[in-house]
Amino acid sequence: MSDKLLDRDFITNNKVTNFDMNHHFDQEIDQNRTLEMNVKKALYSHTEFSAHQIITQSNKYKYHDVMEPTKSHDYLAEIVNAMASLNMQGLTNEALGQIDPSGVSFKAALETSIEKIVQRLNGRELIYVELGPEPIKTSFILQRLLDFGVSIARYIAVDINPASEAPLRPVFERILGTTPVDFVNASFDEFSLNAYLGQTQTPALITMLGFQEGNDDPHTITNWLQNIARKDDMLLSEVQLYSNSSALNISSFYRNPMMQRFSRIAFEQAVKDTAISVGRFYLLPVQTSDGEFIFAAILCEEFLDVDRNRKLFVSNYCLKFDFPQYRAYREINKHFKIVEETLTQDETLMFQISLRN
Repeated sequence: MSDKLLDRDFITNNKVTNFDMNHHFDQEIDQNRTLEMNVKKALYSHTEFSAHQIITQSNKYKYHDVMEPTKSHDYLAEIVNAMASLNMQGLTNEALGQIDPSGVSFKAALETSIEKIVQRLNGRELIYVELGPEPIKTSFILQRLLDFGVSIARYIAVDINPASEAPLRPVFERILGTTPVDFVNASFDEFSLNAYLGQTQTPALITMLGFQEGNDDPHTITNWLQNIARKDDMLLSEVQLYSNSSALNISSFYRNPMMQRFSRIAFEQAVKDTAISVGRFYLLPVQTSDGEFIFAAILCEEFLDVDRNRKLFVSNYCLKFDFPQYRAYREINKHFKIVEETLTQDETLMFQISLRN
């Protein structure tokens, strides 16, 4: 891996209603309202980079080889390990999310959410469905559910990354014993519990953790979730909330060495693994498909191409909803009803439980 210079943050707290029309809008971007293209718009509207200097790719392409989508590569396994390391840091940092020692921490917020799930189950068994599996947080949740006496009929992991099954299956089998453990190598838009399970009436707990909901347009995510879940299934989601006061917390998270390495891995696979790059972080308002503006954390790698021209490769982007936005999108088409929300004391991190109507 090439040496990497210190990254530089660019954060704007100014909500915008129109982009600077002095910037060049190429025809492709004008016609394409996907989050990927709107992230590109935000970058060339708020930074010194022009549209032709910015290279983007859909977030999902970081998690599998497009040419060999079912093949597990070393870099894909490294991504799994990086995400596990981040979750380990979160659960072992007893002060994360607190303002003072008596406040609700990240770990305590998760524990409270698990207790609320158990109460809502009221003795029924469940099917545990994880969208984007990882070992640390999932092991914590599964073990707490078992400690509360919850019967888990089946565990189903849905992941586009083919490298996740080998290290994670033995972890979950060790916790769950004889409970069936399934790994479905698919993107979220390809999966439906109705199609996968058939006629079973056992309710599901569907988890979408690790801020994954910010990786695509909120209407796209909403469509995926409503197709995945069945009536009365529970959805446990996790979000890092945006506010003027939380901007530095968001910046700090993306400056974590694991996130910086994650950014570099994406660059190496998409651009060139021997090129020197400089990590960049931006927190900018990005327009969604319905015209709403939501701040997005954007990780980039700046590099020089073969002609020594500056380029900016977008390695990761994640929407950071404010509290009203996140609630509104969950219930926007009335397919889900929010039933529980637990925030950390500093109100930067939240676990939300909703029911599929």
